[in-house]
Amino acid sequence: DYAVLTASTGLEALELLDRARKLDPLEPGHDVTKALFLWLERADLQGANALLVDVVKRNPRYQPAFARLGDVHMLTGQLAKSIRHNERALALDPSLEMARRNLISSYVDLGDLVAARQLVDDEGFDVSPRQLQVLLREGAWQQAGEVAYASLAAGSVSSTIETAMNVAAIRMHARTTGDFARAQA
Repeated sequence: DYAVLTASTGLEALELLDRARKLDPLEPGHDVTKALFLWLERADLQGANALLVDVVKRNPRYQPAFARLGDVHMLTGQLAKSIRHNERALALDPSLEMARRNLISSYVDLGDLVAARQLVDDEGFDVSPRQLQVLLREGAWQQAGEVAYASLAAGSVSSTIETAMNVAAIRMHARTTGDFARAQA
């Protein structure tokens, strides 16, 4: 469990993970957890990447490893690899919201709004937080603001990046509509 590991010292955590792997060498989750530890606690993206690549070679249907590889490659600016891994993770488990949102972000960054919209439209809701990046890229300020207000009201904003996008959408909505009181509230 990652929470137990982060409460340990770095050396203890790595020893616990190595011991877990010796006890259950066929469980790929131990290496994925170790990769997360290397990435988040030691900023060792190369070590995390190497472990995750090994996991997907041994377990080509283990979606957590593909999703984390997508994260690592997104952080290192390797969008093509990030897209490939996130698409594989999403194919294995269509309910992986973070993989979906990472794909949307990557496609928006590449200017492929058609591909991004296909991932947004899968949700089936009229107002979806998934739409926000596409709407911001398109300059649809009023619509982006409404999505941001709905996301905040629903409590569905889950990260610093999402918060920043929501703030930008609300600011642009206020400038477009002149409704500064709503933005200030």
